[in-house]
Amino acid sequence: MWKLIRHLKFRQILSLVVLFAKWPLMLYPTAKATLKTMRICHDLYPEKHQGNGRGNAFRHALWNILITREAMKWNRNKQKSLDWAKIITDWHEKFAPNKEPARFMDLHNNAKGRELFERWTEKRDVLTDRYIVKQLKEAMAGSKKITGITETDYPGLVYIEEP
Repeated sequence: MWKLIRHLKFRQILSLVVLFAKWPLMLYPTAKATLKTMRICHDLYPEKHQGNGRGNAFRHALWNILITREAMKWNRNKQKSLDWAKIITDWHEKFAPNKEPARFMDLHNNAKGRELFERWTEKRDVLTDRYIVKQLKEAMAGSKKITGITETDYPGLVYIEEP
């Protein structure tokens, strides 16, 4: 976690402090979800989840799912948890910007992660790590390589680079 924070600029840190001042109870669940996401992705996609390939698509969706799940443990409200996941991951995309179409890909996969969380929690009360990873791997089977931001209506996860 400190490795991530050390790379932030003063303006980013200040913005993050303001954000968590508005949502103080979300600091711990967000940090927990972020660390777990990185651990899982490092195990499944060593060194490949950092680029713009399938591993990155998996990581962004997983991150949103885990942030939402962990936030729900604190606020017990699915919609507020989904809203928080969007707020913090949108913040991340704003302060760690990519060029198009990588930015589009990240935002798209973030949204798909939140959609998957909603769909899965309609069927189950508890989403374990094992269940999430299994279901997300299945969702990755239907992922699509894109070349630009014109493919906004694709219902699944997207990536830019082949592994």
